[in-house]
Amino acid sequence: MELALTRPPWVWLGDRLARELLGLESLGGLRIDGQELLLRAAAGHGDAVPFERKAVPVATAGSIEIRAVEGVAAFLLPMDPSIRIERVHLEGDHLELHGEARVSP
Repeated sequence: MELALTRPPWVWLGDRLARELLGLESLGGLRIDGQELLLRAAAGHGDAVPFERKAVPVATAGSIEIRAVEGVAAFLLPMDPSIRIERVHLEGDHLELHGEARVSP
């Protein structure tokens, strides 16, 4: 997931997660730790110690919300209206989604 969210075409999503959950402009890294996501960004220009925040994915309103473990920061991912997410959890190094997708001919 880290490679996907820090490089095109999904870097915009990683940067949006960083803004909403870390209060910073770009995502420096992401890893899965059990059932939590560990989002990482540089604390500032030239700082050696990265700023990190734990978050969890939650299925809500047919989409996926990434919520900070501590505090109230959250980001509801944009979702195509024909896709409805019912359950989400982390499995190994994957984000596993359960739901339905409606396909129109």
